[in-house]
Amino acid sequence: MNSSPILLNPWQISFLEANQRIKGAVCGRGAAKTNTLNHVIGLSARSLPRAKASLNCNTFTQGLEIILEQSEDVWKQYGWHPYDPKTGRGNYVLFRRPPDDWVKPIYAPKKWENVVSFKSGYALQMRSYDRPNSNRGGNDSQNFIDEAGWFKEDWINKIVLPRNRAPLDIDSHLNLAFYFFTSVPTHAEGQWIWKYEQLAKDQPKKYRFNEATAKDNYALLAKVPDYIETQREILDPITFAIEMMNERMTALANGFYPSFNQERHVHHGYNYDFDDELGIWHKEHKDYDPEAALEISMDANAAFTCASVWQESKDHTTEHCINALFVKPNAEKSNLVQRLAFKFHETYAQHRKKVVYLWGDRNLTSKVAQSKLTQQDVFTETLRALGWTVVSRVNGFNWLHKDKHFFIDEILNEKNPRLPKVRINAKLGTPLIHSIQQAPINDDFTKDKKSETRSMPQELATHLSDTLDYYVCGKYGSRTGRFGASTSVIPAVGWM
Repeated sequence: MNSSPILLNPWQISFLEANQRIKGAVCGRGAAKTNTLNHVIGLSARSLPRAKASLNCNTFTQGLEIILEQSEDVWKQYGWHPYDPKTGRGNYVLFRRPPDDWVKPIYAPKKWENVVSFKSGYALQMRSYDRPNSNRGGNDSQNFIDEAGWFKEDWINKIVLPRNRAPLDIDSHLNLAFYFFTSVPTHAEGQWIWKYEQLAKDQPKKYRFNEATAKDNYALLAKVPDYIETQREILDPITFAIEMMNERMTALANGFYPSFNQERHVHHGYNYDFDDELGIWHKEHKDYDPEAALEISMDANAAFTCASVWQESKDHTTEHCINALFVKPNAEKSNLVQRLAFKFHETYAQHRKKVVYLWGDRNLTSKVAQSKLTQQDVFTETLRALGWTVVSRVNGFNWLHKDKHFFIDEILNEKNPRLPKVRINAKLGTPLIHSIQQAPINDDFTKDKKSETRSMPQELATHLSDTLDYYVCGKYGSRTGRFGASTSVIPAVGWM
């Protein structure tokens, strides 16, 4: 390492110096987990010449961000500099076949567009688990996972660890290392990480388990002393608690949405395209089409107004929730529905097809205080003045609670081919995901709405989950007559 390395935090030092072969780190946002992973790669490229390692990510975008955002500054501390083919200087190359005179890994990859190659012969192959079965087989000397909380335990046990079978004749704890880094998982499939916490207690010579938050990142706090407080101000409380403070939170055991499954219903939503000429990767959203109409489902209340934004897939089989928006009262006491319309417009100002379908329950047809306009009128007129065409799909009836509960569960369990699949954007739809996970159910099948009357942040309440109900029930209720054990008949869809 160079004589003047970037300052490492105590938890990073303890993690990097520990000689266990299997390590896990559960870290909040700003805790330097990506920086630590890059240190591991830079050190491994020096310590394990001719090794091939795999960087396993839930999406390819994650791997690109790790490599492209911080790697150069970290790796230069270990003597690694990007290769310039014009001058022949540098000793690592991104996503291209390395120069012919460089040493190659013992188990060299067949393709190089997802590989970072070092002159020592060390190679880091990025693997995306958008299609996990494509990652089976192969021989690695190391395996790393970013955001491991998004990985299924089966992927670890049946795909990742079986590849860790190419030891080098080098005495180093980095040889056959398996390290994972993650934020706190919020769904059942990611809870396997806590097994490693217990293994570290039971077998401390073999396993190590670290936890850290931004409070442990002295280097960050020295540069941005108000970082944590700023994040507290701009993030919703659930996101702050989980992603910043490492607080563990799971879904309710007996919630209103029993078939909701984060692995199935939540996705990252990117496609990738490699430019051979430029040697770079491009990404684009696969759940958002700027040329297609948008659909918005709104829940309007005096203390909190919110909406989920949707687009139906071109093959009409899937409903993509591409965003979740909300507004709260401000000092000016401006109309929340109008402010939500402005927020929607600002978010999608570049959207090319300015057509939006408005969904919601019949409460949207109630009059605004001291006005002849309804909530629906306010939203519609505001957007029309901004250049949008608004088509009303507001429900003219309220469903029986039992009907609603079983119908939505039928959609989420995906056993009826006449009903669509629901997919929620992992990043932009986070508030909706948490609202669904934390929505209780009463004995009479009503949704427990106590959270909406408590003195708690309303983005933690059930409001946003209601927007899912309005949308799928309003749009697809007419497709089903009788269902489940209920004798109810789904009412015919009626428009205002």
